[in-house]
Amino acid sequence: MTLNTELILAAHGIDFKSVVNRTKGGNSVIYKCKKTDGSYIGVKEYLGDAPRRLRSMMREVETLNFLRKHNFKYTSKLISFSKVNPSICYEWIEGTIPEKNDYIKNQIEETLMSLKLLYEFDPDFPLAVEAVSSLTTLKRQIAARIDAAEIYLNKYPEVLQLIQRNQESKKSKLFLKDSFPINTYSLSDIGTHNMLVNSDGKVYFLDFEFFGADSKVKMIADIFSHPQTIFTSEDIVELAKRLALSDNEFQQLIIIIPEIAVKWALITSRRLSEQVFINQDTTNQILEQIRNFIEYSNYLREISEITMIQTFPEFQRMRQ
Repeated sequence: MTLNTELILAAHGIDFKSVVNRTKGGNSVIYKCKKTDGSYIGVKEYLGDAPRRLRSMMREVETLNFLRKHNFKYTSKLISFSKVNPSICYEWIEGTIPEKNDYIKNQIEETLMSLKLLYEFDPDFPLAVEAVSSLTTLKRQIAARIDAAEIYLNKYPEVLQLIQRNQESKKSKLFLKDSFPINTYSLSDIGTHNMLVNSDGKVYFLDFEFFGADSKVKMIADIFSHPQTIFTSEDIVELAKRLALSDNEFQQLIIIIPEIAVKWALITSRRLSEQVFINQDTTNQILEQIRNFIEYSNYLREISEITMIQTFPEFQRMRQ
């Protein structure tokens, strides 16, 4: 235990000796703590520079309070939070990361429907951290990430060149309106990696520091373009129908899916770059993983226009 860890736990009235498990993720550290009555609570410490840590914590606190106010049933209960040492304390969820199956897929779909209905009832929560309201906004976000990548991947120019070439090639020739309506709430990073299922089969979602209002187009693209997705192209067409996408939104969805995959490549490259590279083998493994992201993006770009041609008439028919 570090001094910083003790201070974080003390901010919530917890003795560091009560910690029974510590798990580190990409943006946070989770501590499982045992109370004197034998029950457990969790403490989440946010990572990054000071402004980011505070910003992430406040967004998660605001989100959990907002969702609880509206009886959203898929979250844990917030107990306390600390601005001095950005962290939250919450009721522990005893569960496991779910398998990728139809039950979990259905639970994700039901959650997305609930978020859409919640937005229609109360649309006043702030925009998601990286909400997309237009193709221009998305391209600007990707360009900013590429610029940032030049700093943290300067030792690996081949990765930058790969990403830049990917962006310069295979431009879509399809025409569509530029603006995306903001019309739902999104968790932004939704998938089995951010879910738990308890012994009763109840599903919980984790990590709400990126939550906010966004377009249905961007939300579905986030889900489908994530490398760990459990959704097929057929699932996405059905989901688009359930979320009542317009014809134009469906066309926008098909076009931006591969672009969102590029964003995931850049996000992953940054996280990997923060690790200590001990040898060339490790570096090669990281470069290979990033190449796989780019190939995945190219694959999505290649199939997306085919998918649109094949499924758009069916999508229109399903909506009638």
